[in-house]
Amino acid sequence: MGTSLPQINHFLVTFLIFVVTGLCICSGSNSTGICKEEEKQALLCFKEESKILRNWVDRADCCTEWEGVVCDNVTGHVTELHLLTNDNLLRGKLSSCLLEVKQLRYLDLSGLNFSESHIPNFIGSFVNLQYIDLSSTRFEGIIPHQLGNLSHLHTLRLGADNALKADNLDWLSNLSNLKVLDLSYVNLSMVHNWAEVINMLPSLRELYLNDCDISKSSHPLGHNKSSLQVLELAYNKFNSVIFRWIFNLDSLRTLDISANQFHGHLPNSLLNLTSLRTLQIFENQFHGHLPNSLWNLTSFSDLDLSENMFTGEIPKPIGKLNKLQSVYLYNNKLYGPLPENLGYSFPMLENLNIMGNMLEGIVTENHFVNLAMLRYLQASGNRLTLNVSLNWIPPFQLFVLYLSGWKLGPQFPTWLQYQHTIVELDISNAGIQSEVPNLSNNNLSGVIPWCLKNLTAMINEEAIQDGEFEMGYSSYDGAYGESAIVTTKWLEYEYYTIILLLFVGMDLSSNNFSGDIPIELANLVRLRSLNLSRNNLTGNIPMEMGNMRFLESLDLSRNQLSGKIPPSFSSLNTLEVLDESYNNLSGKIPSGTQLQGFNASCYIGNNLCGPPLLQSCSVDDGKIPKNENKGDDSSEVVDWFYVSMAIGFAVSFWAFCGSLLLVRPWRIVYFQFLDDKLKSFLVWAHALRV
Repeated sequence: MGTSLPQINHFLVTFLIFVVTGLCICSGSNSTGICKEEEKQALLCFKEESKILRNWVDRADCCTEWEGVVCDNVTGHVTELHLLTNDNLLRGKLSSCLLEVKQLRYLDLSGLNFSESHIPNFIGSFVNLQYIDLSSTRFEGIIPHQLGNLSHLHTLRLGADNALKADNLDWLSNLSNLKVLDLSYVNLSMVHNWAEVINMLPSLRELYLNDCDISKSSHPLGHNKSSLQVLELAYNKFNSVIFRWIFNLDSLRTLDISANQFHGHLPNSLLNLTSLRTLQIFENQFHGHLPNSLWNLTSFSDLDLSENMFTGEIPKPIGKLNKLQSVYLYNNKLYGPLPENLGYSFPMLENLNIMGNMLEGIVTENHFVNLAMLRYLQASGNRLTLNVSLNWIPPFQLFVLYLSGWKLGPQFPTWLQYQHTIVELDISNAGIQSEVPNLSNNNLSGVIPWCLKNLTAMINEEAIQDGEFEMGYSSYDGAYGESAIVTTKWLEYEYYTIILLLFVGMDLSSNNFSGDIPIELANLVRLRSLNLSRNNLTGNIPMEMGNMRFLESLDLSRNQLSGKIPPSFSSLNTLEVLDESYNNLSGKIPSGTQLQGFNASCYIGNNLCGPPLLQSCSVDDGKIPKNENKGDDSSEVVDWFYVSMAIGFAVSFWAFCGSLLLVRPWRIVYFQFLDDKLKSFLVWAHALRV
């Protein structure tokens, strides 16, 4: 008998429903996040022995609630561990408990602390691993050849902050799927066939062999030249001419051969690397002119030719590299002017470092016209002159600015007032002779720089007579063309043009300066106003500040200064305004007509004594007395007073309690009294509630 078509269709539909339902149940069971119990226990064991800083607890599901753990969506097996860290100080070991996680494909343990231990041989048992990162784990010893068993591996990272070495690399030839190999900082001095082994990896895309102590190989890299995109061989000190085979790797996007003692000319065959985006060849001994082939590699984003011996001018064709984000040319022997087309050609430029060359000439606003992305401008050690208008507003916001040795003066560069993000600034030896502008109410942090002593015009101790106008920071032709708001003597003054020449003041208030007040600051004896208030300064007030004999206004309030007010402050005869309030100062206010003449509010918020405060001091050391009984030692009187109070309380308490215990009629009367009072209170409370 034959089977009818409707029956067959009904059977197929039922079968499909059964299959789909089964898949949904499997999927649904995994969505509840129930991981394999044996794998959970293995991971808890691994956490304990390997010192994994993760909040893994047994009652939580390892697939959905444990940080760094990834499970398969269908099977529920743990497949990935992302356990990288930057601050693990606990030393552990790579635990064999992890072998129970048999489906592991991704293992990142970078940053863990396995110091004084070797990579265990069982690492080769994770046959499903595709990615492994053991960088910065502080492993020691020989790299186990068992890593060659991981035939599915596409990424292997063993570099950085390890003390590993290899006796050979032949085991790498089994890793035919390897795309990324990082052995940086691994000692490969015993491996002389490293290039031949690398050439046996047909899929390799990225190779990192920085600081591996590898020798110059007679065998070139190149078997896989069409695939290699990243090559880093820095800090190996080959001490030779550059390897010619490098220029056959025409797929390279990143090339770093820095600090290898390469010498000679940089060849024009560099032009073959048409895909190159990053070139780093710093700390070598290349010399001669910059090759013309460089300017045809228009995909460049990062170019570092620093610390070589290149000579000649920076050619104008550099403007063709309009995708550049970083340019480092520092510490060469480049001379001539800075090309003006820099300002028009690099709209993406963030870092420009040309320090330590012999560049000279005029730099104008045109050099920066299109550099809106510029964040780091480091150009000290050249003979360049900045010639911009007084009302120039730069198109950039810098974090770091080094222009030491440039000619910026004589006027202070007014355009700096528009730089609101600067954290490092060096404009020393720049020929500036005008007033330093107000620096208060910013976010300046760190210690107050000791180099303030280099403001030599403020150190000059020649007599400054009232009415004479040579008291300015330094004389120059013309006036400072901006105004400055200066807080001094508790008032804000706005000074314009020529008046700035007559004012010698420093206002660093309302910043985040910390540390001690530098002694060098006391060398600025011509200062008339000094405001360091509202910072986080600590330590003692320098004794040498008493030598600032022209000081008229001094504000040290709202810091964390400690110790005593220096006795030398009695010599500040010109002082008209003083504020040392809200610090941690202690002891006696030094005697002197000036210091006693100030209002007591100048000293509040401290532990000071003596006039003008009402609190008097002891004769010996200026400590604040707690009792005014004359003829007695203050500290002893205070101590015995509190001791007698304690003794009196104890005696009275036990006399009362003892009486109740020993005299029964008194005890009965006392508790009847308490009972009556309690009943009265309850009646009153009930009436109040009704």
